[in-house]
Amino acid sequence: MTKLIFLIPISQFLVLTTIVTNPYRARAELDHSNWAETITQNHYERKTTIQFYFHVNITGDYLTAVKIARAGWMWGRASSEDSGLFMGLVYVFYEGIYNGSSVSIMDRNWVSQPVREMPVVGGTGLFRMARGFALARNYFSNTTSLNAIVGYNVTIFHS
Repeated sequence: MTKLIFLIPISQFLVLTTIVTNPYRARAELDHSNWAETITQNHYERKTTIQFYFHVNITGDYLTAVKIARAGWMWGRASSEDSGLFMGLVYVFYEGIYNGSSVSIMDRNWVSQPVREMPVVGGTGLFRMARGFALARNYFSNTTSLNAIVGYNVTIFHS
């Protein structure tokens, strides 16, 4: 019997929210109740906009962000000439009304770019039949400690 060996590392990280001031949209703070907003587009489709911060390998005593989801991801090198990664990313939410729902993102991630756009290719639970896009932006990166914070603004159309 043959066994499959996956050469692509699969890791789990915490997705955390932090309190920030957004100059483009007046918000005093980001709390449990307003990290996501759902609008019914028509009788069959809803639009949800989610803003969160993906904390990678965070160490130290300053962990004050609210955990809203876990991220499972796999990646591979997408090019031998630049810093592009092929990335499959699944966020499983466990906070609020989205508890148990997930969103899947899959595309090439140009890590050297300040803002990356990636498609939402599916979802489960309240995000069933999901499609949309995610904009990712690096807010913090430390190559010594391997800590990073990536901000995500995700727009999801779902049933």
